[in-house]
Amino acid sequence: DGIVSRVFSHADNTETVVQPKTDEAANFVKGRGVIYHKPIGHAELVHWMRQSEAVVNSSRAEGMCGSLLEALAISIPVLARAAPGNLALIRHQRTGLLYNTAEECVALARSWLADNTKRQALVTCGKHYAQTYHSDHIESLVLRRVLALLVT
Repeated sequence: DGIVSRVFSHADNTETVVQPKTDEAANFVKGRGVIYHKPIGHAELVHWMRQSEAVVNSSRAEGMCGSLLEALAISIPVLARAAPGNLALIRHQRTGLLYNTAEECVALARSWLADNTKRQALVTCGKHYAQTYHSDHIESLVLRRVLALLVT
């Protein structure tokens, strides 16, 4: 279903691949302008995201994708395959870009890169969505309500 689990494209035109799914994937990316890294910690992942032009999620089956949500929260645009979990988080052309094929992903990325106004609008709406519906404060309130219902 995919060669890698996450790809981050940096402003200097390099890419970083995090957590290849197989040894075959790790061998595939060597020498193709891609830097391979073993799994990394959360703080380092967020550091890489902050340096990236966008976060791309190519998963065909996804639950609530934490990396997309984190990217939205730190004002990094997202391009995501139109998989069920991604569809629950991303509103196409509003909070991010959704695609079905690799060709569509490339076309959307090119249009996004060429239009700074569109890029800024996606970032603003994405961050607002993450802060409004998925902030630590909101999620802690919901958890407290659920726990209160369980206790009573």
